[in-house]
Amino acid sequence: MLSMAVIGLCSGLEGNPLTPMAEPIAEVPITPLTVRTVEDWARIGNASGRARSCLEAKVKKIEALGGLTLEAMTAELISGCFARAGSGEQRDQADALPFTYAVHQSTGLPLELVYFCSDVCPTKGRVSARWTDVAEEECCQRGGVPDIHSGWPIYVGCVPEELSSLDQKEMHCAPNSLGRAGHPISQYRYFH
Repeated sequence: MLSMAVIGLCSGLEGNPLTPMAEPIAEVPITPLTVRTVEDWARIGNASGRARSCLEAKVKKIEALGGLTLEAMTAELISGCFARAGSGEQRDQADALPFTYAVHQSTGLPLELVYFCSDVCPTKGRVSARWTDVAEEECCQRGGVPDIHSGWPIYVGCVPEELSSLDQKEMHCAPNSLGRAGHPISQYRYFH
């Protein structure tokens, strides 16, 4: 912030009543919404640590049981380890992600859980599954379905066809490219 004296010295107009006064810079108010406390960081760390431990334990349990479809396994991981979609608690748990939980046998692509929230967070936030590192232009060619954020045209990731709907596939990929859904979990390998 420049003072009147500095403006006057620099411009040679010291003491001129027409010289504008420098506007004070407004400070951003510090409120509970703008600052995270030590307690906030501890809460987030605890929530994400519990979510990560839950994910690791459930993957081992699901692998031992076998026979689950990818849909059932993914639903169990998300509903069993995360708070409801759109909650502040789920946002806190999101530090446990991404979490790679299987490898898709037919494509060899790792599957991961991720947290996505665009503009209205955490209300519109969600945990979902996708293949790791598949570009939007490659998604349909690999047999997946692009996950496009409904409010904004943002590519979130490439979802295996087993975890998407026919409507999503038809909307984002060429017709007649959807294969058979409900593949048994034996087609997936696990990470520990």
